[in-house]
Amino acid sequence: MDSRQGVLLVLGTALISGVSIFLNKFALSTIEPFTFTFLKNALVGVFLLAFLFVRKDFGQLRLLNQKQWMQLAGIGVLGGGIPFLLFFHGLSLTNAAAGSFLQKTMFLFVAAIGMIFLRDKIPQKIWIPTILLITGGYLLAKLNGFTFGEGELFVLAATLFWAVEIHGSKRVLANVSGNMVAAARMSIGALAIFAFLVITGRVETIAHVTPDGWVWVAFTSLLLLGYVTTFYNGLKLIKPTTATALLVVGSPITTLLGMVFSNAPLAMNIIGGIILILSGAALYVWWNELGPGAKAHLASPLARI
Repeated sequence: MDSRQGVLLVLGTALISGVSIFLNKFALSTIEPFTFTFLKNALVGVFLLAFLFVRKDFGQLRLLNQKQWMQLAGIGVLGGGIPFLLFFHGLSLTNAAAGSFLQKTMFLFVAAIGMIFLRDKIPQKIWIPTILLITGGYLLAKLNGFTFGEGELFVLAATLFWAVEIHGSKRVLANVSGNMVAAARMSIGALAIFAFLVITGRVETIAHVTPDGWVWVAFTSLLLLGYVTTFYNGLKLIKPTTATALLVVGSPITTLLGMVFSNAPLAMNIIGGIILILSGAALYVWWNELGPGAKAHLASPLARI
């Protein structure tokens, strides 16, 4: 497996993300956000643990040392727990395009954390595709009525948590499979969310989920399963900045789906935003990962994350 396979896997994640955010917005109209988040994450966690068991990878858990267990627990709480609560609460208060745009700014925070705390060296020319990605994403979000309010604040907070978690996941992925990291993230995260439901007196809402709500939970869980398996197996092979920059490709999908279902016309401004995003993602991947001048993603000890 190499960087090209990692890029293809995360590109698949971006496609899933674009569809998922759009559909999750509909799901949140039929089920309470925190309950929805718990049920979805729990189902994915159970499936991934069962998958490890069937593949006889479950025994590898005994080989993990105490530090690795602590790292996986951190990934579960900081990646599969707290930010999911923040994100889906925020998404219930804003529109899908705004939520998608803010969540897709994650690569900026991933890059900033890498440069400030881990001494990562970001090539100067990377700022060109960065500007293209942000400008294109903003155009799509602005045209869909983007404003910054309470919902957007919750989504942004979730994005910051995920940016921190991705660096931690990259470090763990050096010695642990992507499926195992995904399983720990979702199962431990689901336990953290369940604890939140108990503490806040919301656990009884699970019993009041309607049949339509369960259909949404089941369908969006399949999308989440595809998201985490492709992303963490892809992240194992490429830089965190590349992986999160590729996720921006999901924004045009969310926007186009919204236009189709609302019968909105395809304006030139939207086409321009999509072109900027696709161009920025392509340049980012080429210069940061696949091109002849791209540096190895394990260039220095402090960059091994």
